[in-house]
Amino acid sequence: MVERASGRVVGECGVIEKDVDGRAELELVYVLARDAWGLGYATEAAAAMRDAAEREGITRLIALIDPDNAASARVARKIGMRPEREVIRPGGAIRQVYAIALGQGKPRGTA
Repeated sequence: MVERASGRVVGECGVIEKDVDGRAELELVYVLARDAWGLGYATEAAAAMRDAAEREGITRLIALIDPDNAASARVARKIGMRPEREVIRPGGAIRQVYAIALGQGKPRGTA
């Protein structure tokens, strides 16, 4: 992610393949520099990735979110993701699975 006004790289966003409890999933990930938090960049980038995934025919995206990361959960909710369940990741970390169905005419959030 590049800040338009300054041209400075402020983060990364993308979709990666993940195995979650034996199921192949596509995870939407977003990471921002601390000084770029709260400016809407994560929501803008995540919504763009959601829309691109839908155009590519992807029908489901997830986000694995640390239960203590309320800001990341807000981003997921803003783009239409909803909490599904908690999982324990390799190494023992607990994550909340947020998910969205794409391309099926279901309502989704806006950026």
